[in-house]
Amino acid sequence: MKRCFALPALALALAATGIVYADDSVRDPAAKIVRGYNGGPPCDPQTIGDGSAPKAGPDEDMSNLSVSCSADRNVGWTQLRANLPNPHACVATLGDLRKQRREVTIVRDPTDDNPHHCVLSTITPRQFVRGSRYQP
Repeated sequence: MKRCFALPALALALAATGIVYADDSVRDPAAKIVRGYNGGPPCDPQTIGDGSAPKAGPDEDMSNLSVSCSADRNVGWTQLRANLPNPHACVATLGDLRKQRREVTIVRDPTDDNPHHCVLSTITPRQFVRGSRYQP
């Protein structure tokens, strides 16, 4: 039987680039998600899309949108916002966002500054706004 060494090599290559592994995906529909932002109308699709990397128009899929998230029921909205420098926020649960777009993905990506940092993808800014609510 031959052994396949390609997958471990690929995993090492991905780790070196900083790409997050799929097993860090958040799957709990009750997971809380917070996106902070500066200025503009509450939970505006254009403002949210401008935070995606690359920027996304209101009806274009976002990728790599920085958010705070947690599936831990003991972590509240205030804790998730604590590491965000922004004065405004849109908040949602993964379940709320999946009602807008079933394929939405969120992956844990903790940083030194934010242990709750996550990356959100595969949802348009307009869908994100429809599934979230403004929190001053």
